[in-house]
Amino acid sequence: MKYTFHFLVLLALFLPSSLSAQQPVVHNYVRTDYHGGKQNWSIDMTVSGIMLFANDDGLLTFDSQEWRTYP
Repeated sequence: MKYTFHFLVLLALFLPSSLSAQQPVVHNYVRTDYHGGKQNWSIDMTVSGIMLFANDDGLLTFDSQEWRTYP
């Protein structure tokens, strides 16, 4: 009985910290990063993982390293 109580206390202490460690990585880009217009109208992703953005200045693409603009 004593060991069960200790196990439950340890579980209650460590379980929430292990669940919160799964945070996604989010990076915010500003206009000076991608050199586009003020507004994005639509977002999509290709099967190869390239992100596509319909922007005021044209089509923006991002491959996780480089931004490209297609007017």
